[in-house]
Amino acid sequence: AESDARVRTTPLSEVCDVITDGTHYTPTDLGKGVPFLTVKDIGPLGLDFGGCARISEADYLTAKAGSSAPKRGDVLYSKDGTVGKVHVVDTEERFAVLSSLAILRPDTVIADSKFLGHMLSTPDVLAQAVKRKSGSAVRRIILSDLKKVEVPLPSLPEQQRIAAILDQADAIRAKRRQVLAHLDSLRQAVFRTTF
Repeated sequence: AESDARVRTTPLSEVCDVITDGTHYTPTDLGKGVPFLTVKDIGPLGLDFGGCARISEADYLTAKAGSSAPKRGDVLYSKDGTVGKVHVVDTEERFAVLSSLAILRPDTVIADSKFLGHMLSTPDVLAQAVKRKSGSAVRRIILSDLKKVEVPLPSLPEQQRIAAILDQADAIRAKRRQVLAHLDSLRQAVFRTTF
């Protein structure tokens, strides 16, 4: 109980060096070039570079100049419509994102990206974000409200320890999904062969 008392909650504005979002315009999809992702391109298996739009080098450089090109260690957070899809960027591949995704760049002195990603997915933190949604046609959380969302912030070594455990749990869940999908395929194949 004593260690619980030392874990404080901290607003994202104090945890992150950068909190921004993607472009506020949609560049032309050329079908080739630099990946351009939206909320639909974040799934349970990560970022879908295969099914996303592709933009020109010039459009990418414009997005990058406007801080709309995430880099390794950034945390992507869906903020328009479906609030709370989270992905920690773990690639060096260049890409840009639409404004439906927030880009959070943790201050690495005090926060671990993977830990932050896990915390943003917890029911308590998600509830804070959902409560701050506004708008009528498309409900969204604006950046100034996202910055006020608070996350627990234990020491950096403790964050890294917790993130490692949660990463292992995610890997086990992913493996379980693969096994179940394989068993389902096997069942269908046996059924077709038998009947």
